[in-house]
Amino acid sequence: MNKFIKASLVAAMLAAPIMADEEFGGIGVTIYQIRDGVKVAEVIPGTPAAETKLQAGDVITAVDGVSLKGNDIEASKSMLRGTVNKPLEITYVSEGETYTATIRRAQITVKDLESAKVES
Repeated sequence: MNKFIKASLVAAMLAAPIMADEEFGGIGVTIYQIRDGVKVAEVIPGTPAAETKLQAGDVITAVDGVSLKGNDIEASKSMLRGTVNKPLEITYVSEGETYTATIRRAQITVKDLESAKVES
């Protein structure tokens, strides 16, 4: 992971204590935007994404046939998020191979972080 992305993730984690808990319909991945789509930083256990073969390091390139290439992170997040129980199809690249998966969104809750618990 390049230094700019690491710095952005650290800044987001440090800002988290002032943000409220967030709930949304989603698939259960932590992502960041790259040129060709969004890179999966983490697949959250117990979420719909964890029931697929999707793993950290994979790149989601399309949602419901619409490319994520060139998007900003907010546009990509809005395509992955939506109505709970509504399915979506993702296209992703894993270890050089392209796959598709249909995933049904679930209620995802992102909790605040306590700054004392955020490790450097």
